[in-house]
Amino acid sequence: VRVQVAERIEEAEEVLKKVPVIENVERDGDSLFVILNDGEETEGVVAETLVRGGFKVKAIVPEELKLDDAFLKLTRGEVA
Repeated sequence: VRVQVAERIEEAEEVLKKVPVIENVERDGDSLFVILNDGEETEGVVAETLVRGGFKVKAIVPEELKLDDAFLKLTRGEVA
């Protein structure tokens, strides 16, 4: 998912990285790209974590990994 918060993006990134069902968090400008573990109960975990942490969530948008991006991540060893 792509996440945007109103402020404190670095802090939001660190908070999300500590959540067990989140596999990875990458920052891209004013957005965070959050990769969730497959097969886990993940619905709402990003929003819930950010709201509990006092962050103002601007957007949470589901993103699908394109085949070419998945291949590049896989060949760089970024995908398990």
